[in-house]
This record gives sequence, C-alpha cells and structure tokens, in this order.
Amino acid sequence: ISQIDSQITRVRELPAPKRKKDSESPIQDQLQARKDLLTRVDALVKRAQSTARELAVSKSHVKSLAADSARFIQSIDSDQKMIVELNATIQRQTARLDGMQIQVDSLAGANAKLGTELALLQTTHNKVFYVIGREDDLLNKGIVVREGGANLLLAHPGRTLQPARTLDASMFTAIDQRAVREIAVPDSSRNYAIVSRQSLDDADVATRDRASFHGNLKIKDADRFWSQSKYLIILER
Repeated sequence: ISQIDSQITRVRELPAPKRKKDSESPIQDQLQARKDLLTRVDALVKRAQSTARELAVSKSHVKSLAADSARFIQSIDSDQKMIVELNATIQRQTARLDGMQIQVDSLAGANAKLGTELALLQTTHNKVFYVIGREDDLLNKGIVVREGGANLLLAHPGRTLQPARTLDASMFTAIDQRAVREIAVPDSSRNYAIVSRQSLDDADVATRDRASFHGNLKIKDADRFWSQSKYLIILER
C-alpha cells in the first residue's frame, strides 16, 4: 500500500491525504490510510476517464480533419485536372482561331485583289472615247473613211463618212461614261453630226435637224448611248 501511495502521490491535483491524528491503534491508522488511498485512486480513475473522453473527442476531431483534408486534396486534384483540360482546350481553340485568322486574312487578301480587279474591269468597261473634228482632219488622222458612191475621178457623189475599221485610242479623248454625261463642242454656233454608231435619239441637244445638231451633247442613258460603240466620232461642219 505504501508503494502504491508513493506512486499516486506523484500525480498532481489529487486530493491530499488527511493529516494523521494520534490514533489509538495501528489498525485504525492502516484503515484510514487505505481509505485515503481509495479516495485518491477514485480521483485518479475519474481523471483518467475524463482524459480518455477528451482523447476520444480529439481523435474524432483529428479524424474529421483528416477526412476534410482528404476531400480537400481530392478537390485540388480534380481542380488541377480540370485546369489542365481547360488549358488544353484553350490551346486547341487558340490554334483553331489562329488557323481561322489565317483563312480570314487570306480571304481578305483575295477579296481585296478581286475588288481591285473588279474596279479595274469596271473602269475598263466604262472607259469610252470621243473626238470632235472637221472632215479633213478626221480623214487625215485615219479616224474616218469615205465609203460608197460612184468613183468619177475627182468627184465622188453619194459617198459617206464612216468610222475606220481600226481606231487608234490615242487620237481620242478618254472619259468615264459613269462620270461624264455631257460632251462639250468647241463652237456652239456650228453644226455637228455623229459619224459613229451612236444615236442622237439617246441624247439631248439644243437644236436638231435630222442628223445635225447645235450645242453640247447631253447623254440621257449612258449604257444605251455607248452600247453601240465605245468610240464617239463627231463631225464639225
């Protein structure tokens, strides 16, 4: 008993043994010592039980924290996997967009080229030519020729002026039929006539006498007027 009591005494915060009084017999002292020891053992047991409960609670808390940590790690792994997949998707989409941008740039270049070619074609299509001159000048330049009629040496009755079969554009003034709708004559007091295939019916003039006219030539319908020929030859009389 004394050995057990010595070990229990080392434990802190246990009930202290009662002070010994002068007893009448050794047996009574032993009984009191045992009683004190049992009291202290009971306190020690209660403390051990309380500590065990606290340890159980701590163990449960640690277990809960471990489970939370495992779930957190699993969530991190899942998030990292998702991030890797998203990065791969972004890289694929970026590569696809780069490819599409190359196609767009190529198409834009092709469209620009087509636009330039179309503008050139339209300019070429709408480019027309005119010349105004006296008969001798037009004949000398090879713009018109006399055709038809009898050949009576010096006189050629019935022969008319016609456009030459081959015309030199450098002898004409070039204009854009979309922009120029009026041909100015050099002298509005003189008579003029169209030698080429265009018709006066598709133009407005100040005065007209059959094929002759005075004043500037105003084109009413450019497409119709120039449809017969791109070369307009006006004879000044």
